[in-house]
Amino acid sequence: GYSSMQAELSRPGVIGRLLVPLSTPCSNSKRLPSLPKIDVALRSVAGHELEVQLEPLSRCIDLKRKVAKLWKVPASFQQILIGESQLVPRDYEYLNAKIQDQAAAGPELACTLLVTMRVSWECVLRHLEGRFGPKRRTTAARSLSELVRRDGQGSLNAVVSLLAHPDRYVRDAAVNAVAAVPIQAYKGDLPGIFGGICSPNPEEYVDGVVKTTLASSSGSNPTPTVTANCLAIKLAARRRAEELTIIRG
Repeated sequence: GYSSMQAELSRPGVIGRLLVPLSTPCSNSKRLPSLPKIDVALRSVAGHELEVQLEPLSRCIDLKRKVAKLWKVPASFQQILIGESQLVPRDYEYLNAKIQDQAAAGPELACTLLVTMRVSWECVLRHLEGRFGPKRRTTAARSLSELVRRDGQGSLNAVVSLLAHPDRYVRDAAVNAVAAVPIQAYKGDLPGIFGGICSPNPEEYVDGVVKTTLASSSGSNPTPTVTANCLAIKLAARRRAEELTIIRG
């Protein structure tokens, strides 16, 4: 009865023998094959390239977070386009499925997922206007110059258009972003926005063409003139700082 069972359990090693089968895997069990990691070759609209490796079950949002960490472009502002199809996956979609779709177009595309990253300026503007709260508004303003750098000519067009925005916070963010564009880019980039020939001095260019363009876009509102002057001052100060750096170097 009970006393004999209790005596049996009290013998050394009995408890251990009872527990062994619970901790030992079944001899007939098979290990699941490990999935390969996902190699991604990413390119920005401006031509910057990035190669990353993600876990097998990564989703689109995981790729965006990786890019945000390496390129300082917030995930919420990114738009991911897959391969030549330029399909835009949703954040929750698995990337390994996209590799399979890409491989169907050709065996040479079976190993690496080809991706283009562009900036969703509609989303950026909503954040800049404060529709999602002050914290996200600040994040958008601080990210603006990096967004311009990664997104090429189209982004410069978008940011310059914000110089005439009715919200002063948005205008100030645009001033800082445009002022951060490398000066050598003005000869090739800004004339394409406004038309005409760029002055050798970027502050003269801003003082003339940009001020005129902004003023004409908003009638008698003096705000664009103030914005253009502020941008001209920032450009002049930055160019002078770069000249001094070259001289000292």
